[in-house]
Amino acid sequence: MYKKRLLLVMVLVVAVGLSGCSSLLSLFRKPTTLEVEPGAEVEVAVDAEVELEAVLKDKKGKEITVKAADIKWTIEDVEEAEGSTDETEEPDPVAELSAATGKKVKVKGLRVGEATVTVAYDKLEATVTVTVTEEEPEEPEEPEEPEEPEPVLPLVEDIEVDKDTFFSAEYKSLPSNEDLPLYFIKGGGSDMVFLDGTLKLLGGRFTIGMPNDHIDTGVKDVSRISFDELEGELDLSKPFKITIEFTEAGRSDGGDLTAKVFIVYIDNNTTSKDCTPHDYDSRIISYTMQELVGLIDDVSGIGVIEKSFGGIGTNKSFLQFRTESNSYIVIESFAIEYVEDEQ
Repeated sequence: MYKKRLLLVMVLVVAVGLSGCSSLLSLFRKPTTLEVEPGAEVEVAVDAEVELEAVLKDKKGKEITVKAADIKWTIEDVEEAEGSTDETEEPDPVAELSAATGKKVKVKGLRVGEATVTVAYDKLEATVTVTVTEEEPEEPEEPEEPEEPEPVLPLVEDIEVDKDTFFSAEYKSLPSNEDLPLYFIKGGGSDMVFLDGTLKLLGGRFTIGMPNDHIDTGVKDVSRISFDELEGELDLSKPFKITIEFTEAGRSDGGDLTAKVFIVYIDNNTTSKDCTPHDYDSRIISYTMQELVGLIDDVSGIGVIEKSFGGIGTNKSFLQFRTESNSYIVIESFAIEYVEDEQ
């Protein structure tokens, strides 16, 4: 009978130990210090919150866990908050606690002033000075500066791609819209041939720096747009130079070489030189096929067109390369770049 009672007592002791080991351990490890994190002084703005946490440690500095309900929190104002002028009226509290017990509580600022928070466990106490400041004003969002588009010029083209790539936005795009191509076919595209790093412009034309939805710059002998209506993306208001290297020129029908012309227009997306705000001066480069053949060097086999201009355009200009029907030029490269004004 005695052995049975002893066994029962041992079972009860083990059960108690398993169900309340922390309580039993607390008999041997009692907290000796009480601290508050994040520190003994905190600052919080009006309508904002800051979290306080009670940390109990034993004499060896190891943290001890106790029942949260046994940790008590209180708060009281140190002095009257700013802005209270009625001496007969009890001022509202400076700050308030989210709870009266627990390991963690939050302090919310109610108005400018100072309060003291006291946390206690058994005979241990700690205090925290809470300073409530003005509500933090929202920082106004500074408007983002629009990114300046990368200028097109200087533009150097070696024509080392195929036709579809050359006239694509993925290859080269307008500064203002990466979805629109820098080069745009205005006519005769089916007869343009890209071969071995050259472009054979046969009775066709393409623009440089013009949106593909640009309005016609004019109607022959009827009307022409104004400079304000230009929407090109080449700044040709400054002195610039055009250099074109080519290997062949001629006619596909065997006709008279003096009767057909290679042209570079400024601010003109038509086939008539007067359909432009420049009136009849939109042809800035013009060579007959015969003149082009005469420019080809016998040794190198390369012809060069190089011409400078004194800022004849606007900051919204564009260019157009064109050969008349049944005539061609085989372009190996071209460049458009700024030059110093020699005047």
